[in-house]
Amino acid sequence: MQIFGGAFGSPGRFSEGWWIPTRNRCALFIRRTGFLDAKVEQQTEDNYKGKEGDLFIRFVVQEGKQTRVASLSIEGNHAFKEAELLDVIGSTPGQPYSDFGVTTDRDNILALYFNEGFPRRAFRQRRNASPPVRRHRKRTPEGARLLRRTKQKRAEGRGFKPAIEQADAVRLVYRIVEGPQTLVRRILIGGYEHTRTGVIQQTSPSRVRLMRTSSTCDHSRSRVLVAAD
Repeated sequence: MQIFGGAFGSPGRFSEGWWIPTRNRCALFIRRTGFLDAKVEQQTEDNYKGKEGDLFIRFVVQEGKQTRVASLSIEGNHAFKEAELLDVIGSTPGQPYSDFGVTTDRDNILALYFNEGFPRRAFRQRRNASPPVRRHRKRTPEGARLLRRTKQKRAEGRGFKPAIEQADAVRLVYRIVEGPQTLVRRILIGGYEHTRTGVIQQTSPSRVRLMRTSSTCDHSRSRVLVAAD
């Protein structure tokens, strides 16, 4: 928020230029929780409560229906087990669905593969609507009493929280193209003149080969050559 309410000794601040970014941030935050059609409208009231110069600001949120993940299928993974990938995935069955969540999953998966030597990895996702499954249940006497109690609380307007209206859940498919894995075969380090060989070997992998350079080389630069399989 970039609209600040007034406080003791500090009047509130307001600018017309803050309307759009503040409204958009509110809508984006709500859509990340699965309300894909959420809308946020702004309303103002001048001379609030009869006091000249005071401004009342109201944001009206229309959430709409919430979309959740019905199922998640992962394809093409060979280097990692599905359980390992699920540790970095947030869009699992039962969780709210959003484009932001899928983008976060993609970045986490690609980073996981990149750290293991898969520079050409790729990620594709597909989603399909999953129609809700309607189950016919026989109403028990206890269920009937609970339904009457709920209707009574709704009529009285106290102690009742309306249920969130759910949209059709989505079935997600994550397709991973791993590509070839690049492994380090040997590392050649050159350019050192004053550092002892033992110090470099203690702080470098065991397969490092140290290579002395001639004194005519630029001592301010070091060469690291990586030979990949």
